[in-house]
Amino acid sequence: MRKYIIFLLPLCIVFFIYAATQLCTHFHKLKVTSLELPDGSPEILVTLSGKLRLNLCSIENDPPMYCWFLQMDGPSFKIASTTPVWGYALSLDDILTMPNWFEVQLGRDKETEHFCSRHVNQQVTVKGFLFHAHTGHHHAPFLMNLKEIYQEEDGAKVVQ
Repeated sequence: MRKYIIFLLPLCIVFFIYAATQLCTHFHKLKVTSLELPDGSPEILVTLSGKLRLNLCSIENDPPMYCWFLQMDGPSFKIASTTPVWGYALSLDDILTMPNWFEVQLGRDKETEHFCSRHVNQQVTVKGFLFHAHTGHHHAPFLMNLKEIYQEEDGAKVVQ
């Protein structure tokens, strides 16, 4: 039994070192991968889920205003943080240094404003086109030109 342990222990160590190296390499590639879409590429429609929040946002010398945010779940953050966007793109390092790295600021119209008001602090799904923060009026690392917002019940869309 002891000779099997002596034989297997080095194999386990080699496997662990290999797995750790692969994980570090993958994370490094993700951190240095550009999230900017090449010129002429179409925007990518994404679907994200999470909790709908209303936060008071303020900028120096401007009156405070309320903004809608989606606090993304884990799978949605993975989508948002790997989706290339048009124009200015943050790096993953920049995104993760922000205190609200897991949020998407939602652009909306009157129709979606009514939906949001009725579903604040609830789980929702949004579809739209992402872009990254690049002005003082952007209060989250991700922003979305919202195309659709809904709740799901038993696998079916519920738009109220």
